[in-house]
Amino acid sequence: MKKIIYWSGLFCLLMQQAVLASEEYTVAWDDWARPRSAAYIIELPAVKAAVQAWTLNPQQFLQIQYPGGETGVLWSDELADWLTSLGVPQTQIRLLPGSARADQIILSVQP
Repeated sequence: MKKIIYWSGLFCLLMQQAVLASEEYTVAWDDWARPRSAAYIIELPAVKAAVQAWTLNPQQFLQIQYPGGETGVLWSDELADWLTSLGVPQTQIRLLPGSARADQIILSVQP
């Protein structure tokens, strides 16, 4: 009986982590194009949700998938800097080019 409870608990924990890892949070260019401060950045729904999801699994990576081109690189670098200033270690941030749309960044928590 104890083994069943143990394995059930482990299964639930793994499923929860899999769900959290697959969540995607979108930062739209229109939201980003406004004047920025730490208070504004952390209140962006996508940033807030992604940071909260990462805090549940701080051994995982907070991935920033950004649009190609110079604008996308600058945008993702600035967002990574903001995330670092908000407490996410640089070593836990991954930058990945290739967002499906030129006007959005996709944040996700990945193993």
